[in-house]
Formats: sequence, structure tokens, C-alpha cells
Amino acid sequence: FFFFFFLFLFLFSSVFFFLSFFFFSSFLSRLRSIWATSAGAPATSTAMRKRTRSRYALQPVCCGRVLTAFFGKVATLCFREIARFHAAFWGQHERLAREHPYLKNTNLVFGGDRWRWETGIAAVRDKWQRLLERMRSGDLEPWSEELVQAVEGAFTATTFEALQRELRLLRECSHLTLCHGDYHGGNTLCGRPASGGPLELLVVDWAEVGLWDPACDLAQFAISNFTVAFRRQHEQALLQAYHAELLANGVSADNYPLELLRERYARTGLERWIQLLIFMASMQLPPGAAKWFHDQVRKKERKNERQEEQEEEKKKEKKKKKKKKKKKRRKRRKEEEEEMKKR
Repeated sequence: FFFFFFLFLFLFSSVFFFLSFFFFSSFLSRLRSIWATSAGAPATSTAMRKRTRSRYALQPVCCGRVLTAFFGKVATLCFREIARFHAAFWGQHERLAREHPYLKNTNLVFGGDRWRWETGIAAVRDKWQRLLERMRSGDLEPWSEELVQAVEGAFTATTFEALQRELRLLRECSHLTLCHGDYHGGNTLCGRPASGGPLELLVVDWAEVGLWDPACDLAQFAISNFTVAFRRQHEQALLQAYHAELLANGVSADNYPLELLRERYARTGLERWIQLLIFMASMQLPPGAAKWFHDQVRKKERKNERQEEQEEEKKKEKKKKKKKKKKKRRKRRKEEEEEMKKR
């Protein structure tokens, strides 16, 4: 009796949890689609949600170290996609704050959440002091002097009043919009339909979505995925593609000219770099991961950029020569084997 009773209880609870999970997940997906369409989200993003995953070979756009012509196309697609999203909510910060007060930074943008902001800055300062102690003790590779001075100067100039002056100016100029908040290659899936056609993009992980400066999304994408050489070569073309997509989706060129976009991109990028660098280094990541963010802002002290580029070219040439030698050896072996067989 007890055996069948517990068996029945186990089966009943399993079916109950499975059905509850299924209906809850379908309810959330339906709620997200309703919110996206009612809020005026781009049609491409909602269309990608409706399609089944089996029709696509989706891959994350984490190709920072494998920069090819294909990745250039993907980066342009990522910038245009986020431009359509930004344009859909451009200058609607008051409506979004009123209808969706749960969005991130809503209170901060309108002068609230001072205690939360100051607590966060204090935590970052504490992490920075710990990093300095690790550098002095030799546990962490020292950073460039220019970068250390930049971080110290940023902490000195960072005040809640200065932030509110900046946000007030953005509100008055209607340069605030809904931002992804964590826009990088790991949160963008790129794929091509099985039936053929152009590349399409699916943006995921909307946990940090909120009101902010749209250039911050672009800067974080560049930080996380572009090498310094690739960024300097392609970032102007990517910014032009982003700006053209904004204008095509209703943003006025007088309200947000290209020169202003470049200025905001450079400023928010530097602020984002410093913040991510402290955060990543405090997590005790592998040296290569922390060095990636360090090299984005450090000044070339020992060698200039041209010498580094020449060294990279030499390394590539050496790899090519090694590959050629291997091919020649394989050919010789095949020829020798064929001769042996003939003999």
C-alpha cells in the first residue's frame, strides 16, 4: 500500500511540476511578445521570436579574436539592429517611466535613488583599493600609469550632482531611450534561415534593460568584441551605419547629429571601459580576460602601435610559412608512398 501510494504521489507531483513549468514559460513568452508589440519594438526582433529555433543555426557573436570580413558584416548588423530598437523608444523616457516604472535607472534618471547610486560607487571604490593593494604586493600585474591616473581622476570627479547635471541635459535634449544595458556578442545570436536569405539577428538577455544613453550600448559592444586594431579601422563606418539606421527609423538628424554620436560614444565608452576593467579584474579572471579590457585603454608605453602591428604581421607570416612547409611535407610523403607502391 505504501509503495503504490508513494509511487502515485511521485508521478502526480512530476506531472504537476511539468505542466506548471510549461504553462508558466508559455505565459512569459506570450507576455514578452505582447509587451514588445505594444511598446513598438522592431518588427525584426518580434519576428525572430516567433520562428522556431530548428530553422536556424544560431551562434553567439563572440568573435573578438577571430576578426574576418564576415565578422565585419555581423558587427554592422548588430549596430543596425540596436539602432532600430533605440529609435523605437527615442525621447520617450517620460512615458516609459510613467507606464513602466520597474525599468532599470528610471528613478536615477529623474533624480532619485541617490543612496543606491552612492552605495554602488562606494563598492567600486573598495574594489579599486583592493586592486591597488594587489598591484603593490605583486599579486596582480601593474597597470599602465596613465590608466591608474585616469581611474583616480574619474573617482575624484564622480559625484551624484555631476551625474544629475548630465542626465538633466540628456532629458532636455531628448537623447534618452530604452537601452539593452548589457549589449555584447554573447547576448546576440546570429543565424541564417535554412531556406536561405540574409543574416538575421536575435538579441537575448534583457535583464538590464532600462533608460540610459544609447551610445553606451554601442561602446560596450565594441569593448567586448573588437580588438583595438579592428575598432580603429571599422568603428567610424559602424557609427555611420548606426546613425543612418536611426534616421531611417524616425530620429531627427538635427536632434542627434553624427558628430554628437561620436562624442557620446567616445565618452560613454571610456566610462564603460573603466567600470568593466575594475569589475573584471576584481573577479580574479584569467590573465588574458582581464588584459583584454586593460589593453582597450592603456597607452602604448614600451612599443608604438606600428611596431606591434609589424610584429603581428611577422607572426602571421611565420604561421603561413609553417603551413606551407607542412603541405610540402605531406606532398613529399604522398609522392614517396606512390613511388614505393609503383616499385
